[in-house]
Amino acid sequence: MVASLMKTATSLALDGDLLAAREQLEALLNDSSMEPSFLPRLQNHLAAVNAALGHGDQAVALLEAIPVSQRSSAVQQNLLCLQTRKNAGNPQERLSSTRVRVAIVSFLFNWPSTGGGIVHTVELTKFLRQAGYEVQLIHPVLPEWGIGQVDHTCPVDTIPLRFSIQDWTIPRIQQRFREAVDRFAPDHVIITDCWNFKPYLAHALRDYSYLLRMQAFEGLCPLNNSRIRPDGSGGFRQCRYSQPATPEACHSCVIENDRFSGALHRAERQLSEVGTPHYHQLLLTTVQEATAVFVLNRSSQALWEPYCRDVRVVTWGMDTARFPEPEFSGPSDTKMRLLFAGLPQEPIKGFSVLLKACRQLWQTRQDFELLVTANSDQLSSSDPFLKCIGWQSQEQLPHWYCQSDLVVVPAVGQDALSRTAVEGMASGKPVLGSRTGGMPEVITDGLTGLLAEPGDVADWVQKLNWFLDHPDERQEMGRQGRKRFERSFTWERVIEEQYAPLLLPQKLKKS
Repeated sequence: MVASLMKTATSLALDGDLLAAREQLEALLNDSSMEPSFLPRLQNHLAAVNAALGHGDQAVALLEAIPVSQRSSAVQQNLLCLQTRKNAGNPQERLSSTRVRVAIVSFLFNWPSTGGGIVHTVELTKFLRQAGYEVQLIHPVLPEWGIGQVDHTCPVDTIPLRFSIQDWTIPRIQQRFREAVDRFAPDHVIITDCWNFKPYLAHALRDYSYLLRMQAFEGLCPLNNSRIRPDGSGGFRQCRYSQPATPEACHSCVIENDRFSGALHRAERQLSEVGTPHYHQLLLTTVQEATAVFVLNRSSQALWEPYCRDVRVVTWGMDTARFPEPEFSGPSDTKMRLLFAGLPQEPIKGFSVLLKACRQLWQTRQDFELLVTANSDQLSSSDPFLKCIGWQSQEQLPHWYCQSDLVVVPAVGQDALSRTAVEGMASGKPVLGSRTGGMPEVITDGLTGLLAEPGDVADWVQKLNWFLDHPDERQEMGRQGRKRFERSFTWERVIEEQYAPLLLPQKLKKS
């Protein structure tokens, strides 16, 4: 079966359809049921296709990942050819290039994205390149964990490091990442989505100038990166602890609430040895040695400041091409459309609070509609105001923002930034969000939207009523939100103002 599919991919490549051939081969590579004996041959085929597409670094990484004992003469010849081409001329001449080199390291990368942090990682890669930097995005592939699965829709090329479960150990992971980064010889390393494993990658790459991009509450909350904990009655309560300051309390929380985490969170914590004295010391050492630590809001900054020499609030950037200048044509005289763009089945997103508020509101007025990014079979609800639009890709979401009148973000967890809130403002829509986490730093209460108390159904009913009764004010809030987006959240501004001052030429490793 595998041989037949590889033959089909080869035919596609010979016919000139390289993208289809790559898609076919990548699907095979991510198939955990494939016999290991086929892997070197498959990697060689995929490397050849990547080389033909101009992705030489990816091709080299694929071939170098094949154990020396399993390299056929074809693999050795291809690898030699690619390495010779890559290193043509004086090697020092390549290193003296005027373009600053940046390695972006992601431990939990997938595409299509499984979260806003991964979208950020891809767009950071894309827009640093557009700004003139030479960038490589490096990530592991481990089918047993479901990470590193990247299909042909990924807008940037990546350097995958393929692991077997037997090879998935801290020393081996550190070694493979260090080798990949050394081959690229960057001026700087940016370490992104890693959850608790981030200190190990930072330690492995400590010879370089490295920036730690803390997604959500990475490093602060080992349980779920959200700084909330189950309250024992099906709800949540806000957490006042942080891992750097109170490691014992955080470890006790993990032991008590481990069963509420997903399988990937549990596996990642176990690998990282969270809760041990060694882990805590490594966390403190690596944040202290970082060139800078980037966080998403001021509350995170305050929690990290005692432990870092330079911690900065740096928002995620947003792609303006996805959100062109909106048209403001005046309030619609039809029903107000609310958009919930998230996973309703995730309790921390607060959809149940929003649903209860809408049900109460429907008893007194029926001039609204709630759009939800889910299929009807995912919700046990037949409310007349509810319209399920199915899960939407990053390309499809802007259309639904435009179709809405109000973007709602009822999170009960401490959302570090809320990408949905920013995208709503980019689309010229007012935002109603929870007064928690970084939301108050995104939504200017009374100017670009309103803030409601998280989990407080009565407050959400009151705020929704206000929006329904004030269509002109809704429009003005949308205008102000778009202005704030352009001032603070475009990638061009974020890179120019936040990244560029730190990403200066630095050809030598740190002493």
